[in-house]
Amino acid sequence: MPGDPIKGVVELELDNPDRYAACVEDHRLRLSPAAAEELANDDPEWYGHYADRSCDLTMRGGTTSGVVYPLAVCALAEHYVIRSVGGASAGALAAAASAAAEYGRLKPAPASADPHRVRPGFAGVAELVRWLISGEGDDRWRLTQLFQPHHSLHRVYRLAAAMMQQPATTGRNRYACGLIALLSAVTKPAQVALVLLFAGW
Repeated sequence: MPGDPIKGVVELELDNPDRYAACVEDHRLRLSPAAAEELANDDPEWYGHYADRSCDLTMRGGTTSGVVYPLAVCALAEHYVIRSVGGASAGALAAAASAAAEYGRLKPAPASADPHRVRPGFAGVAELVRWLISGEGDDRWRLTQLFQPHHSLHRVYRLAAAMMQQPATTGRNRYACGLIALLSAVTKPAQVALVLLFAGW
């Protein structure tokens, strides 16, 4: 998704609960697989439709995958009912969120907006992703605030985070941020040596 990720999420409109209701207009699509099988002999055509509208998901681990999964699951939920879902590591987190969202797919949204509560269903998942990557000032990137390193690894973490900066998304140059993080991660004599080295370069 090129450009500002917040704008991209907003344009997708995945936080609209109406997008997920049309998929289950036939209430029988909410039946469990075991209950649906009992109706298969009486109405095989409907059972075929049930199978076509069902989706099982297995999500592997990995930080990058974990970031992609929530909105990918929201996109799938517009067309399918999530039946069985599982995952490992970061994928397990997304799997748990997907199961909770499917359970709350048709639950009505709260009458009044509460900034401390997530709406039910997949709209709430999309809204949560939007919250994580939105905000102003220190709240601009909330995800990084949720995962803080041990104090002994703080300098290394800061250097790694600096090298992930991009002008298109954060408005910062990765090399300038990397240099500042590197200078703050080393001792005073090493700082002087690095400054002289960069000045000569």
